[in-house]
Amino acid sequence: MKLYEMQYCDDRIEEILRDLRKSNSNYSAYCKTEDELFCRIKEIILKREGVFITDAERERISELMERQDHINPIIYRELYRQGYLDHMKLAMSLVK
Repeated sequence: MKLYEMQYCDDRIEEILRDLRKSNSNYSAYCKTEDELFCRIKEIILKREGVFITDAERERISELMERQDHINPIIYRELYRQGYLDHMKLAMSLVK
């Protein structure tokens, strides 16, 4: 795949996910907690000495990671759906 084709695909995925954020409240809420998850994990990774995580912190990280497992099917379903619709638009435009 050429660079401009990869860029187009990346841009299209971002556009689809942006629209999904607007239309799906579960995905929108997940996007807000995703930042929290990465910040918490980054803090743990950056600690140089022995890492100690409280039970509450461990539970919160687990909860955030479980949300990701529930959101992935929503993301993949929407990417597939939009890819199919884009394909059909292209096919119809070639038939005309």
